[in-house]
Amino acid sequence: MTAPLLWIILPILWGSAALFLRDLKERLFPASAVFSLLLAWIAWQFPIDSTLESGRFALRISSTLIILGRNFTLLNVDRPMIALMYLALSLWFLAGFFARPNLLFVGTAQIVVGLLIAALSVEPFLYAALLIAVAVLLSVPMLAPPGRSHGPGLMRFVSFQLFGLPFILFVGWLLTGVEASPSNLSLVLRAGILVALGFAFLQAVFPFHSWIPMLAGESNPYVVGFLLCFLPMTVSIFGLGFIDRYAWLRDTQLVFQMLFAVGAVVCFLGGTWAAIQNHLGRMLGFAVVFEIGLSLLALGLSGAEAVQFTFALIPARIIALLVASIALSGLLVAAGRSLLLDDLAGIIRFHPFLLIGFVLSILTFGALPLTVGFAPKAPLLARVWQISPWAAAAAMLGACGLLTAGLRTLYSLAPPLLAGQLGLTQESLLAKPNDSVQPDRTNPYAWLYLAISVFSILALGLVPQILYGTLAQFLAIFPQLGP
Repeated sequence: MTAPLLWIILPILWGSAALFLRDLKERLFPASAVFSLLLAWIAWQFPIDSTLESGRFALRISSTLIILGRNFTLLNVDRPMIALMYLALSLWFLAGFFARPNLLFVGTAQIVVGLLIAALSVEPFLYAALLIAVAVLLSVPMLAPPGRSHGPGLMRFVSFQLFGLPFILFVGWLLTGVEASPSNLSLVLRAGILVALGFAFLQAVFPFHSWIPMLAGESNPYVVGFLLCFLPMTVSIFGLGFIDRYAWLRDTQLVFQMLFAVGAVVCFLGGTWAAIQNHLGRMLGFAVVFEIGLSLLALGLSGAEAVQFTFALIPARIIALLVASIALSGLLVAAGRSLLLDDLAGIIRFHPFLLIGFVLSILTFGALPLTVGFAPKAPLLARVWQISPWAAAAAMLGACGLLTAGLRTLYSLAPPLLAGQLGLTQESLLAKPNDSVQPDRTNPYAWLYLAISVFSILALGLVPQILYGTLAQFLAIFPQLGP
């Protein structure tokens, strides 16, 4: 058995089968969650390119699979990354049982994650952009299911992601010449510009970020949250691999200065725009823009610090996005398919737990102390301050904008509760179409959501070693960036 067959081909086959069996509805969520959790456990426990023997039984997972002349290679050092991605996917499937996205979500999400792992393992390395583009195209049906109209955000999402493809592919032709004659400044400059444009489109860097708030405002918030969790994470890891692979990038200080400058601008704009939003979906979208800016700042540190901070940001982002996406899915149904603050007036009387979960997640994005987002972001900003105080100050202003957004949301929706006003007809987070109205306080599943959300955001913020005690294992993935 080969590692790509186990963690790429098999999940894609499972996802394809789930698309044909989507009429099973709720049963697919726990089944796919168990399947993804099993893949994560195997990645954590079973070494690659080593033989495990138990009596007459012997198992060896080899590292390489050749498909159409392309090598897909997953090494032993890649196992923590694989385990992280499939563990995150299992959490999204478990939560999907409560949020109830469309029937295409389970199968498509499984295929998309399989393709993203394939993008991180393919040789030649630059074919990763092509696989990311395929994953983007396959995500369209779950963003706009058949029979439903789509808004301009979906078209902009697809367009911007595909625009990055030719830049990344064309730079491969230039890189051969750069490695042969690194002293050719003209060639290095052209390659650098193409790399910057390619990653700007893929990572949704300003000014190519507009699809994020637009898509978050018009599509199912749970599906959008899933994509905003896995796509930026994959592109960040791809960027680390790019820097690790090409010495001329690592040796060019201008590259890291540009990452600092762009990251600071993206953090500032994402946070400040979030503070003035009246739509909760768009507010979450700008929070993710802020997170992308932090990832750019982490990449700008270079070396082992870039790897550690890039992966340190991922767990908190997953938790905050998951909590916020579940909350928005419930609020969207409760408020009559609208997430505008004006349409949510009074909803706190029926769904206080959903509102608390969303506000906590926004505060987590803003690195509020004692939340799970504070542990990785505070050291990152402190380290950035040592190198570029203005970049750290811009990022801190963006974080203040997110804190303002969370408190403003709470302030806007709390007065109706104090005044005793009733909102619109409400439905439970877990209510089926024919179920009667059930407020959060009488819904055991809503209590479970609140308990898990508060534990994930606050308890893990108090004991961050649970999440960040294994960061050193990711350094081996990028040997040129390690200590």
